Amino acid sequence: MNRSIAVFASLVSLLGCGPQRTLDENALAPIRIGVIVSQSGGLGGAGPGWLDASRLAVLEVNAAGGLLGGRPVELLVLDDETNTSDLSFQEGLAQQMIDAEVAGVVGSAASSISLGVASALTPAGIPQISCCSTSDRITVFNEGLSEDARFFFRTIAPDRLQSKVVALAAEDLMCSRVAILHLADDYGQPFGEAIETALMAKGIT
Repeated sequence: MNRSIAVFASLVSLLGCGPQRTLDENALAPIRIGVIVSQSGGLGGAGPGWLDASRLAVLEVNAAGGLLGGRPVELLVLDDETNTSDLSFQEGLAQQMIDAEVAGVVGSAASSISLGVASALTPAGIPQISCCSTSDRITVFNEGLSEDARFFFRTIAPDRLQSKVVALAAEDLMCSRVAILHLADDYGQPFGEAIETALMAKGIT
C-alpha cells in the first residue's frame, strides 16, 4: 500500500480522538480533513505524489460509502512551501485548519514544519499524523504532555531508532571513522547527534 494512503487511513481511524463537535441539522455534512504538504520549496518535487495519494484515498473512502453513517470526506489542502524556519507561518497553517474545523490533519513531511503546526493543533485537540517527520524533538514534544493530551502521530520510526540502524550498517561495513553531514534544523541537528552517539557506542568515531 502506498505510504501516503496508509497515513491517510491511519488518520481516519484516529478521528474519534479529537474533540466531539456538534453536528448541524445535516447529518451527512462532509468530514473535512486537512492536508499540509510541500507543493513548493525543497520538498516540492515529492509533494504532488503525496497529495495524489491523499486524493486517491478520499475517492476510495467516498466510493465505499463515506464515514460515520455515510458522510463524505473532503480535503483542505495547504502548501507548507517547505518553510522549515518560520514558526509564525507554520502556526498560521495550523490556525487555518482550526478555523476550518477540520477533523484531523495529514502532514507535514518536514519535521520542523510538523512540530510548528503541532504546537497549535495539539492544544486545539486536533489529531495530526505524518508519514515522514522523524525528529526526536517531536518525541520530546509528545513526552512533555499527558497521554490524553497527545495528538501527534507518525507512521515512521523516530531518529533515535534510525540512528541505531545507521550505526549497525557502519559496523557491518567495518568503518572506523565516519563523517556526519546534516541539516541545522529540527530534523538534521538531533538526527546527527543521535547518529554520533550510536556510532560512539560501537567504538566508531
